[in-house]
Amino acid sequence: MTMKENIDILVVDDDPEARRSIAEMLEMAGYRVSSVTCGAEALEYLQENKADLVLCDVLMPEMDGFAVLKNIKREYPWINVVMVAANGDASAVRRAFRLGADEFITKPFEAQDLGLIIERVGWHLVAE
Repeated sequence: MTMKENIDILVVDDDPEARRSIAEMLEMAGYRVSSVTCGAEALEYLQENKADLVLCDVLMPEMDGFAVLKNIKREYPWINVVMVAANGDASAVRRAFRLGADEFITKPFEAQDLGLIIERVGWHLVAE
């Protein structure tokens, strides 16, 4: 079993195509992956399940990614959060980091870019 197989990642994205492709990239890289369609589902999931890292889309209906990030950092400060956005709008990036995001990535991205970000954010998880 590799170190990556010990890392649980939750993908939160209302776009089914994006959610599926991100989950596939992560699974192919050897991570354990779960996915949900909205912020409320993400918070519900985290009450019952373990996640080391959450990849969360910024723009979602009802509860946006910033609200999800705020909730996760308040309730589960040990969980790493990588925000995902369709555009790298500087104010969104600043806001995400102000709210405690560990990293920010802009869609579309390649599997290797996502892998580097996860390694950078989750290096301590692999080292444990």
